Amino acid sequence: MLALPQIVTSSFAIDILIRILLFSFIGVAWNLMGGYAKQLSLGHAAYFGLGAYTSTIMQVNYGISPWIGMIAGGVVAMLASLPIGWLCFRLRGPYFTIATIATAQVLMLIFLKFRDFAWGAEGTTIPNLGSAPLMMQFEEKSSY
Repeated sequence: MLALPQIVTSSFAIDILIRILLFSFIGVAWNLMGGYAKQLSLGHAAYFGLGAYTSTIMQVNYGISPWIGMIAGGVVAMLASLPIGWLCFRLRGPYFTIATIATAQVLMLIFLKFRDFAWGAEGTTIPNLGSAPLMMQFEEKSSY
């Protein structure tokens, strides 16, 4: 991955390769749940969204760097998944699937209802952070 910008110079090709890697990671997560654990989980998006909201709230409300926010978002998603996973993994078959999709729907409704905290259905815009160091402001589409 570190050598990729030196080998491939087209920003379009780098964008496609990054998307391939992203979907590969999602496929690995589904393979762990469906292939090894033999469980169909429809709640992956809930934890992805929880991590994204955490990172955005930290940046917009508290001015914390997105790099720290990404780590914090992953930690919050992991901590939220522990009790939910502990309860859901007691279920098998379609009951597990229903429980995971119900979890995703509950989190979605929480984000939609609490407009003061999570901005509701309109969402929010992330402010331009200028030229602050390590603040993810890129001139090109690729982040290299």
